Amino acid sequence: MGNKTLKLILLFLIISGFYFSFLTARAEEVDEGRKLELEYPAVPGVEFETIEAGLPEYVKYIFYFSIGIIGFIIFGALVYSGIQYLTSAGQPAKLAEAKKGITSAFLGAIILVSAVLIFKTINPSLVELEPAKLPLIHAPLKPGVYVCNYNYSGIDQDIKDYLYGDLETRIEAIKKIKATLGPARAKEYCQKIENSKNLGKLAIKEKNTDNTIFILPERNVEEEGCQLNVEGPLEEKCWIWKHGVVLQEDPEPLPGGKRCVLFPDPVRVLSAGGAATIYSFPTEYHLNLPFNARSIVVFEKLSETPPGLNKGVTLYEGENFNKTESGLGKASFKPEGEDDVKIIGPTDLKKISAKNSDPDKEIEGLYHNTRSIEFELSEGKRVFFAILLGKDEGCGGAGDCGDARYRACEVRNAADGNLTTSPIGRCGRCAGIFRFLKLADCYPCLEKLYVIKGKLH
Repeated sequence: MGNKTLKLILLFLIISGFYFSFLTARAEEVDEGRKLELEYPAVPGVEFETIEAGLPEYVKYIFYFSIGIIGFIIFGALVYSGIQYLTSAGQPAKLAEAKKGITSAFLGAIILVSAVLIFKTINPSLVELEPAKLPLIHAPLKPGVYVCNYNYSGIDQDIKDYLYGDLETRIEAIKKIKATLGPARAKEYCQKIENSKNLGKLAIKEKNTDNTIFILPERNVEEEGCQLNVEGPLEEKCWIWKHGVVLQEDPEPLPGGKRCVLFPDPVRVLSAGGAATIYSFPTEYHLNLPFNARSIVVFEKLSETPPGLNKGVTLYEGENFNKTESGLGKASFKPEGEDDVKIIGPTDLKKISAKNSDPDKEIEGLYHNTRSIEFELSEGKRVFFAILLGKDEGCGGAGDCGDARYRACEVRNAADGNLTTSPIGRCGRCAGIFRFLKLADCYPCLEKLYVIKGKLH
């Protein structure tokens, strides 16, 4: 082993030592580690079996492994030179080369041992490379809407632990919830719903509580005591509820046309007092629906409400926004103040002054008498959307059955000057056979309306 080789060995050890001095800590991972896919040769002082091992562990492994390799090379050079020395009798040149090799090998061993001892004397962390134990940190779950194709029985407690538990409890809840998120090919899985769409395999069957739906809020890290690594329990102020859904019986979510339900239920939110909102902590996860929910509409709260909005959603008695006939009725509705939702019921619609009311046919004001709808925009952007309900068939003696009692439901956020071509605009005898027999008696269906500040996905 020549002087050039020894210099390279010494240079490698010095550079490695200074580099290792900066690798003193790493954050703990939240997820449980998987087993390593490769088996590494055993090295004294270093053990890792899962992919949780961070960069310092691998560098430490390479460091000790390199020392072992260098030591093995030095030992091999010593043995080789020793054999060469024993077999070089009568060959002065070969004998001198063997002596030089033995001397170089011993010198290399001394340098290697001295380098390690010097590093340990100056700073033991240069060779021990033990990462400092920092407080656990974790990434919060992505806010939004999740649907599962099975009964996630522990979801209630897991969400409460995630929202209000201490750090360790929150991390355990994250692990449990993340474990449910899987590919669609899995037998049981949950999926984050990003956009309004047909639910496909995640469709919620009629009167079936085996499916699960839940909403996760966004972390309000700007509030004091709400940062990611807070050890203690979190408060309600640490979370911002931003999402809601409309579950549609119609396979096409927008505009829909058949029965629907809102989730969370805005009636319950309103009864709790304070600002009227649709964005809140849901209290149910396993919905017993009176219909098959085949599609889903996802909507999100606006980050801020644009100023200067006065009309919100405007309903018109006539087609083409009352431009076909003078004196027709119209009315505008929008959430007031800090409210996110305004509910317009049958009584509100009947109060509107209209030209063609017919109480005998239950056509009063804009009740059963709305043919156009228009949405106020803010700098060209949509701020409101509406849920139109009609064809109330009652609950059949089952008590309060909510919005599922309406057989027609449409979700809209764009102006339409002729609702009479859609399900919400066709009640009574509208089929072609009635028109053929001149028995048609077709009229609009609108009986209830939600106006919501938010954007559709």
